[in-house]
Amino acid sequence: MALVIFIYLLLIHCWLHKLHFLGYAFASLNLENKEVSNLYTFLEGYVHLRNINLSANKIADLSSVCKIKYLLFLNVSKNLIADLSLFCKPDVFPFLRILNLSSNKITKLMPICLPSLKKLNLNDNQIDSLENFTGHNVLELLEMRRNKLKCLKGLGSMDKLSELYLAENEIDDISSLSNLPKLKRLHLRKNTLDKFKGIPNLPAIKYLNLRENKVTDIKEFEKLKALPTLEAFTALQNPCSDEIGEAFRKQIIMRLPHLSRFAKEPITNEEKKDALAEFEEMKKQEEEKKKQEEEEKKKELAKNKNAAPGSPHFLFFLLFLHFPTCP
Repeated sequence: MALVIFIYLLLIHCWLHKLHFLGYAFASLNLENKEVSNLYTFLEGYVHLRNINLSANKIADLSSVCKIKYLLFLNVSKNLIADLSLFCKPDVFPFLRILNLSSNKITKLMPICLPSLKKLNLNDNQIDSLENFTGHNVLELLEMRRNKLKCLKGLGSMDKLSELYLAENEIDDISSLSNLPKLKRLHLRKNTLDKFKGIPNLPAIKYLNLRENKVTDIKEFEKLKALPTLEAFTALQNPCSDEIGEAFRKQIIMRLPHLSRFAKEPITNEEKKDALAEFEEMKKQEEEKKKQEEEEKKKELAKNKNAAPGSPHFLFFLLFLHFPTCP
């Protein structure tokens, strides 16, 4: 099989070389699902290629591809790539804009140079740490769905990032997100968030998906008031939403009245007005209940104080017992 693939690549090389000799320059190459495991040096001479698709093969080494300086699009999804060190070199792929590394064997997100990169797909890998990642100056979209992330420490310093997709990981804390001034979409569906240990500073956030997490107390969502630019939000299929049922939507509107959409559905002005009126009544009842509990607590403390050893009433009671009244 390896010999067949080698001959296949050799024929492609000869064909491209002949066309190049005739004055033609191919801009795209598609070798998807060809059982390629070794690229040898066939591609090094084709500097005019702009788009390469090598998905669904058995490639672990991309060193021969990095010689193609003017590449704009590279798809190497569904391969055996485990090492990102190639992309750390400052002279590699200086014009690459889209890189698809999904469904490989990557475990750590390392620093990535690629000075023109706009979109990076790392879905379906085994990434469990971002601590060595140093951010990226021009990256606009980052996808890391279905990895093994538990925290987001190291994920920041991306001035241009506008979309971040982190669904189906094991993330239980988002407070370490930092320096993401243009982030508009944050997708965290199906993680393990139960409480917000801190709300990151996301001054441009518009959309937040917290569906299928572990939040048990709806009051946790009140902390999202720290994101005043948030417009669209969903948190269905959390334990608290399952418990509250149909009233969950109104409960969210009560706590986050600045939203314009919840679970993809627009929030009307009537809904907001009704929810806020009910919320005010609810707060009033809670305050009255709290006041009553405090008064009862004070009475109980006073009662216990009077009955405690050392109090005047208690001493008088002891004296009364010690000196019985005359007959």
